[in-house]
Amino acid sequence: MQDRLQSRCSANADALTVAALSGSRSRFGDGRAINGAGLSHSVHSCSLAGGLASYGGDTIDSYRLTGVYVARVLKGEKTADLPVQQGTKLQLFINAKATGALGIVVPLPLPGRADEVIE
Repeated sequence: MQDRLQSRCSANADALTVAALSGSRSRFGDGRAINGAGLSHSVHSCSLAGGLASYGGDTIDSYRLTGVYVARVLKGEKTADLPVQQGTKLQLFINAKATGALGIVVPLPLPGRADEVIE
């Protein structure tokens, strides 16, 4: 993975978005990839660990939808009869400390729209 990031960053990338995998939070927790490019994530915990920002589905809402599905299956409904559902609530978290450390100026409308700005 580091080799792929190196090739992307050497191609003059200013920022990267990383799908949060099991080890990515600790690997990219300081908000930087190779050569100081900023990283955003799809999982809130990565921005808490030092990533620049995260934008993705609400994990708690996804768990709630899963619970509704499980309850319907336990009540006897066939899984083939259940509709496909997707969470509709997205969350934006901005890590102001990480953006400041990299010298990134966040446009004013974004902090106002963010669910949380991490100082």
